[in-house]
Amino acid sequence: MKKTNILIVEDDNNVANLEKIVLSDAGYNVSIAENPEKMWSILKEEEISLIFMDYKIPESDIMELLSILVYTYPGIPIVMITGYGEESTVIEAFKRGVKDYIVKDYKADYLLQLPKVASELLQKTEDAKHDILKARNCVIFKTIMDRCDMSLVVSNENLEVLWYNKKCEETPKLKKIKNSKSLVSILNLEENIINNDKSEIVSKIEDNLSDKISWKIFWIDNEDSKIIKKSLLIIMGMKKLK
Repeated sequence: MKKTNILIVEDDNNVANLEKIVLSDAGYNVSIAENPEKMWSILKEEEISLIFMDYKIPESDIMELLSILVYTYPGIPIVMITGYGEESTVIEAFKRGVKDYIVKDYKADYLLQLPKVASELLQKTEDAKHDILKARNCVIFKTIMDRCDMSLVVSNENLEVLWYNKKCEETPKLKKIKNSKSLVSILNLEENIINNDKSEIVSKIEDNLSDKISWKIFWIDNEDSKIIKKSLLIIMGMKKLK
């Protein structure tokens, strides 16, 4: 498995090497930059996933550096390592785009916090990327479905409409979908139909739909934990070929 690359920006070589040892032992590839020039060089050459940055870099405006770094590499989370009594620095750093911070307290052994913070922040970043990709794919799917010559409805096990495309509004039996989110109401089904077997539900829905359209109705298991019900009902309809 490919190791994750972490960059430490720290001008004190002794401190940087200690941090590197702890993170390396946790399974990460670690690079060290003692100044901004070295940092930019490493970022260009390596695929860095996380940056630990000391709050004091000699001959550098740390806040300006953070702003440029976040603007240039928005996908790389930054953790600031600060000293005691630097609350104002931390607040300003968060405003500039820092995702987390660690107080450099040797008595509390701050070094042991590095792997934990790295793991949690990398997971959050990965989850965020997944959510963005999922949302983008959803938008693409909806755009395609809205343009196709097919009626498409997605509902949950309670026959509550979760999504439908524009073609449904032009389909006589589904026109009420604009004003109702219940297939029971839209298709004039019996109120207790959701208590029936799934195959019976499909059969009754087919009976209530127009015979001028070819319908495909089926259930699929849903793996999205954000939707309470585990199954989705898919209704697809196209005009029959003459």
